[in-house]
Amino acid sequence: MVHIDRDRWAWAARVPVLPDSMVEEELYGLDTVRRAYLNLAEALAYAATEGSALQLRLHSEGRSASHPGTVSAWIVGAATTVEDAKTLGNLVVTNLPAELDLLPASGEDTTDLFWFLTQGGAHPDIAEVRRRLEDADVGRSADATARDATHVAVLQWAPEPHALRRAVEMLSYHEGRCGLILHAERTVPSVELLGHLSDTVALLRFDPDRRTDKLGDQILMESIEVLRDLPRAALKVRVAAVSTNGLLPGMVESIGMDLTGLGGFDIVRPSGLERFDAEELLTLAVAHDWGFDLTDKLVRELVEISSPSRAGAVVRFPQPPVGGLPGIASSPLTTLPRSPQLQLTGSNGPACILGAGLTGGTVELSLSEINRHVMVAGLPGFGKTTSVQRLLEQLWLDHRVPFLVLDPAKSDYADLAARLADDGVEHVVLGPAHPAFNPFVVPPGCDTAAHAARVVGAFDVALRLSESWPFGYILLSRALYKCYETSEAPTLRDFYRTVGDMIRTSDYSLNTRSEIIGSLLGRLESLVRGPMGSAFATGPDAGIDWERLLSTPTVVEFRAFAGPTERSLVFALLIAGLASYREAHPPAGRLAHVTVLEEAHRVLSSRSDSQSEGVRLLVEAVAELRGSGEGFIICDQAPSTLDATLRKVTGSLICHRIVDSTEREMLGNALLLNERQAQDLARLDVGTAVVYAAERVQSAMVQVSPPTSRPPSLLLTSEHSLGSDDVHPVMCIGCPSMCTGLDYATTRLRNHPADDGLIEDVFAEYNASRITRAEAWCTAGHVVALEPASRSSRHFLKSLTELASAMDTLAPTRSSASTAHRSSHGEQ
Repeated sequence: MVHIDRDRWAWAARVPVLPDSMVEEELYGLDTVRRAYLNLAEALAYAATEGSALQLRLHSEGRSASHPGTVSAWIVGAATTVEDAKTLGNLVVTNLPAELDLLPASGEDTTDLFWFLTQGGAHPDIAEVRRRLEDADVGRSADATARDATHVAVLQWAPEPHALRRAVEMLSYHEGRCGLILHAERTVPSVELLGHLSDTVALLRFDPDRRTDKLGDQILMESIEVLRDLPRAALKVRVAAVSTNGLLPGMVESIGMDLTGLGGFDIVRPSGLERFDAEELLTLAVAHDWGFDLTDKLVRELVEISSPSRAGAVVRFPQPPVGGLPGIASSPLTTLPRSPQLQLTGSNGPACILGAGLTGGTVELSLSEINRHVMVAGLPGFGKTTSVQRLLEQLWLDHRVPFLVLDPAKSDYADLAARLADDGVEHVVLGPAHPAFNPFVVPPGCDTAAHAARVVGAFDVALRLSESWPFGYILLSRALYKCYETSEAPTLRDFYRTVGDMIRTSDYSLNTRSEIIGSLLGRLESLVRGPMGSAFATGPDAGIDWERLLSTPTVVEFRAFAGPTERSLVFALLIAGLASYREAHPPAGRLAHVTVLEEAHRVLSSRSDSQSEGVRLLVEAVAELRGSGEGFIICDQAPSTLDATLRKVTGSLICHRIVDSTEREMLGNALLLNERQAQDLARLDVGTAVVYAAERVQSAMVQVSPPTSRPPSLLLTSEHSLGSDDVHPVMCIGCPSMCTGLDYATTRLRNHPADDGLIEDVFAEYNASRITRAEAWCTAGHVVALEPASRSSRHFLKSLTELASAMDTLAPTRSSASTAHRSSHGEQ
């Protein structure tokens, strides 16, 4: 609010974007924009105080040498007191079309706005469009040309449906500042005016001979309409075009044609002292009477007064066509659901509030709906993570439901952990430089065979064996089940060794065994030697404490693994372990835990025509865990890439902006939207979403509330492991004959300290041909693996490389010694 004159208070608000028109406006109820302007005019005529005025303005700074100028839209209100100005502002907020966003202007900007078109001292070029005076007694003789107030009439405003579009274009092409002002203020018709209208009706109705053409009929009908409407409510309307550098030829005429029809207007320009009165329309929002040829008050009143229905059709912003207009920002009207969220039943129980509905109320997801799983979709940067964090905060702080976030690529949830560290939220960052966990350990109480199947499925998700090489998938499964025959806590070393031993002892031909070693063992070796580092080179005591993990809200990030295969493997193994534990330990009767799967397509994607066994196992686990009190929030920017079964088992959907046509069609069907509404999913603003919940009647739009604003806690510390710090490096890499030297190595390690001396003895025996290379390698590899420095995967692999080089150096000597030994034996 700003004090612009001694008895004048004003406010202003900018309209950043105007809504485009569309072909299906009435079909989708979007003509409500036009009706809202009529409602605003009615409210102004009924409830505004005397001296209050409302203006809709279009301003332009003028074109540059290379391109048109930018046109800005403003709403301005002015009144004689602060309270009246506030009342006017409330009328605007409650009656203006909801599709128009308002950005309140500061006091300084409001003052500048009122003086925008009069800065510089010179008088601007002002032209008003006014309705033309007509002769009501059209039947008078041709020589009775003198027109007086007794027979004068004024036709009503008759704006075209798309009026003022051309005016906007011409504003953008002006040189210098220019503007269009649509002014309305409350007024009361005088008794003289109502009497004059009654006389006009009587004159034309009871003497048909005076209505010699269509004009007479039109004057009669409009006089009847005005006589009916004005006693109820009335507004004074003024329309003015202004420029500091001269108005473009034809601009004012274009405005007149748009608002009154063919020839039904006059253009009036102030002269002399009238300029000061005319300029107060710009600087104070005051409409003085000037420029009338006749001094009769009745004539001035006829020209200015209008019913609210006619005024509301004039005092409104132009509605740009589809595609917009040059110089002014616009966007298509949305057809997305605007009604409040409706429930299927009277109460859905405890809930998490997602945010405010765009037309009132709140939009929420009940705990039972979250237990049915939730999918969150949308482009990066449009609010998916904010929506998820909003839910997680309330789940823990309000309902004490812990959560587990599995994030393979970002660090956004670290902020959540930092904000809620004081409330017990933990943060774990897995990477190749630290032991992560032993994925083979069977969770307590879980069936070994079921967990083994899920672990195999996790490897299949990452390596894609069942799709491209089913035989390799079978071999991998057999090897893992064989590991579990001897222990419920096998290690990666055991698994790698078992796979190699099964290949070595198989009945396949030498060529087939070589191909299997290269294809299957090579894939495992690339994980062990490569980006996985020491993450899974863990011991039998490095299993995840699932009971603790699922009772504590935890964020787990593993973006430090560079490759997609490694991230997918970690992701899938965590889901496998979670499913095994939760299946064996289901809570009773309610939502007990929520797991967030960020970028779920990494493990649960829809692949080729051949179904991935690993994906099928994990998707089935997600679907079945709903009955075990486990809710999943599945977050992805391209839901169509997810497995179809997974999409079907998610009961609720939160959709932010989606641009791809395939994605829009799929999500539109899930949200119960038609084809036109699905197109509008591509226009959702940041933080705005369409929500369809499992226990609701229809979709609803929501402005998602930001998470709690808290400073990061000083108590937050990031862990690097989900299991114990127990490293078991895989020394079998490079072994020439897997497991043939294991018995020898075990015996030597039992009877001799595992130090460099043992390696020297073993090398000496190997050099003398008393042991095989496999026996030497296995023994020396175990010694290296037991060194403290071998906790670092880089150091361990370097040591294995040095070990292989040393043995290769001994190989020629060993070959010569063996030849000499055979020759000596022959001479004997």
